[in-house]
Amino acid sequence: ESTPPEDFEGDAVIDEVFYSLSNHFQEKDDEKYFGYFKEIFKKKELMKTVIDSIVLAIDSFYKNQEIDSELFKTFEKLVEDLEKEKGAEKN
Repeated sequence: ESTPPEDFEGDAVIDEVFYSLSNHFQEKDDEKYFGYFKEIFKKKELMKTVIDSIVLAIDSFYKNQEIDSELFKTFEKLVEDLEKEKGAEKN
């Protein structure tokens, strides 16, 4: 079991993870990229990957007090896969 860092309460850690993750994708130049990011949370078949990744990021934050870059890499891969899937649907 992980314990929150002294200067963070449990809910604040979750907020920090989601804030960092959504900020990461909002800062991209392509607006569609953020749309694909949001769509990931609507896809039932991705829920296990999404939840597992977020749990790992929260656990890592408890230990290191920073967001693990693996979280961003995982979600970037999910976004890229979704973008390819959407592109294939158009063809």
